[in-house]
Parts: sequence; C-alpha cells; structure tokens
Amino acid sequence: MGTTVLDAGPSREGLHLYAHCLRGRAGGVALLAINNSRTESSAIDLDASSERYTLAGADLQSGDVTLNGEPLQLGPNDALPSMAGSSLRQGRIRFDPATITFLAIPAADNPRCPRR
Repeated sequence: MGTTVLDAGPSREGLHLYAHCLRGRAGGVALLAINNSRTESSAIDLDASSERYTLAGADLQSGDVTLNGEPLQLGPNDALPSMAGSSLRQGRIRFDPATITFLAIPAADNPRCPRR
C-alpha cells in the first residue's frame, strides 16, 4: 500500500475497508478488507481484476497463519516464504469470517494515484 489514502466508501457491520494508492503503479489501488465477523462472510463487487492476498488462521488464538490457504512458514535459514497472490477477475469477491485480505488492483485507473 502506498502513502496516499483514498476513500474506500462507507463502512458496514463486520467489514472494514481501507484504500490507498498502489505503490509504484500509476492509477493502481490497494484495498485492505478486514472481516471481523467470526461467523458471517461478506462480499464486495470490483470493476477490475486484482491480485488477492488473504491471511487467515484456524481460529483467532492460533499461532499458525495461512496466505491464500497455504501455511506461512519460514524456510531454511529463516528465509521468507513465497507470498504470491491469486488472480481474480472483476466481479463479486467474498471474504470469509475472521480474515484479512489485501487486494492489489493495478488497472483501477484512479486519477488520484500518479506514479511516484
């Protein structure tokens, strides 16, 4: 996420949205979606394709975290794991309960997001 903060629209019960310009991508937007409901999924509609990065745990007390369903674990010599996103087409995006999702939307064409 870049340093320019954008209006993510109105908040709603259980789902908190935050938007920033996407670092290094003219017109691109980074969206952070936090579904803090423990039982209900939530969804939004996007007009552009995106890369999804969803963090989740088996439960809120778990020390194990997954990224897009794959366990996040350090490699040999504490090497960082691969953090590849999953590609999504435009349309409805669902967020499972108790998850944190980053969406990189490079083709958002937001005029407030010039290349820096």
